[in-house]
Amino acid sequence: MPSNRIYVLVLIDHKSSEEPHVLVQMLGYIVRIWENALENKQPLLPIIPWVVCNGVSPWRTARSLDQLIPVPESWKRYVLLLHPIPTLHVSAFLTLTQPTESESFDAACSSNTNRTRG
Repeated sequence: MPSNRIYVLVLIDHKSSEEPHVLVQMLGYIVRIWENALENKQPLLPIIPWVVCNGVSPWRTARSLDQLIPVPESWKRYVLLLHPIPTLHVSAFLTLTQPTESESFDAACSSNTNRTRG
């Protein structure tokens, strides 16, 4: 009997400062989780990776493989590319002052979506 349930894993990695190769590190975690599932005859589940950062500086490190690995535009359809890993910059929420006009929610959180403060 088919099930209507969907199981998803959320992988959260905490960083206190920017790390240039966090994407490769997260990819390694994901592969090890899937390898463990295969060894234990478990189904492979989708994994949603998140990086939570409480560093002082905004997150500027690559968040997708196409930002980390230079690939000519004409080759991109042949190369596995990951969507950017969402990055939540926690220290931006710990200030008591209101952000200026230039400090949008996206800039503070380094989100991969285009949202505006409402």
